[in-house]
Amino acid sequence: MPPMLATTRPSPSGRDKPNFAKRVRAFAKRVPPGGSRIWLGSIAAIVVATIAGAFGTGALPFGTRLAFWTLLLGWNAAKWQAWIAATVSGHQDWPAAIGWGAIFLNLLLPIEVRAALWAVGQAGPVSHLSIWLSAVAISGALALPIFAAPGRWPRRRLRAAAPTRPAGPLARAGVDPAEIVAMEAEDHYCRIHRAGGGQLLIHGRFRDGLAELDGAPGARIHRSAWVAERGVVGARREGRQWRLVLVDGRALRISPRHLADVRSRGWLRPPG
Repeated sequence: MPPMLATTRPSPSGRDKPNFAKRVRAFAKRVPPGGSRIWLGSIAAIVVATIAGAFGTGALPFGTRLAFWTLLLGWNAAKWQAWIAATVSGHQDWPAAIGWGAIFLNLLLPIEVRAALWAVGQAGPVSHLSIWLSAVAISGALALPIFAAPGRWPRRRLRAAAPTRPAGPLARAGVDPAEIVAMEAEDHYCRIHRAGGGQLLIHGRFRDGLAELDGAPGARIHRSAWVAERGVVGARREGRQWRLVLVDGRALRISPRHLADVRSRGWLRPPG
């Protein structure tokens, strides 16, 4: 049984603790910033602890030693990963998460050490005090270089802000949708019929103008015409063709495709 794990007295090899911490710290300084720090730091600790026989584990065969440290530090890396995910939501949360995690996550460490020893066939008594002191050394060695480097705290990636939608033809021309009686498409332009009887020809695609009128009380009556509800006087039939009569006396053709919608709105009535 390794001395560190079997007795509460200081191990004859106890002076290897500072050396182990320095090796882990030196290795972990090379770990790049980001979400993989915990796992890469733990892998560094596993490698160094196995090779160095840290904390008295040098008495174990190399394969057993590697299995022991892999189980113990791998499990603790998983705990830290879950802890960070649950407690960190921003840059300011990291110091408290690391401080409290070092306390709470190490409380059951003696039991975890005993379980790892049992798993590698080295069951026996363990020293709680020695294990906790060792945990402080390991936590400090990993936490300081990985998380405390100025300006390199892991940050959660923020969702990119939605791009600002460019202004439509109505907005660019300073036209208030509330004053529009009807809008017709003319090539690359939109002809606006205003409530006061005036007209305005503005440059822009018809579909972009429709997007600006989305939600306004009105309806599309043709693939190239939109009419506001307040601008409808009635409708008249010319053979098989229906036309919608507006307040300015203009009559716009209703396409068969939109006839059912116009009828459901009650616009197919005699002008009056």
